[in-house]
Amino acid sequence: MLAFALVLSGLVSGMARADDDDNDKSDDKPETLAEKAAGRFPQPVVVGTLIHRAVLQPLESQPVLGHVEQVVRAPDKTIYVIVDYGGFLGFGTRPIAVPLDAMAISGQFMDILEFTPEQLDKFPTFKPGADTPLAPDASISVPLAKPSH
Repeated sequence: MLAFALVLSGLVSGMARADDDDNDKSDDKPETLAEKAAGRFPQPVVVGTLIHRAVLQPLESQPVLGHVEQVVRAPDKTIYVIVDYGGFLGFGTRPIAVPLDAMAISGQFMDILEFTPEQLDKFPTFKPGADTPLAPDASISVPLAKPSH
């Protein structure tokens, strides 16, 4: 009986330690877009080569979400890709600003990895203001995408 009690107390204390480990993980903050992008092996890319690229949703069917219009730097130094988004056959599109860290380059395309079309639908229409358009010959670091098919 004493052996059973010792085994049982060991199991309970082991479960308590496992619970403590789980609690430690819940205190961790989720990765930021920049941290996720850094894990995708950013490569130098000339801005001009991104203009007019199709922007895809990273699914096997790869639906086209829009096309790259321009790349801008916000006053806080965040780089945004302005995507001519939505519409049908080129009609009814609107420009939205997608953080570069939420995107990746996939061959001749750009993928939006961190937002769903439903989330993108809620993005405000981009209006030029304090953002600085990047020159076509400027070089930026763009994360790489895994093939989605």
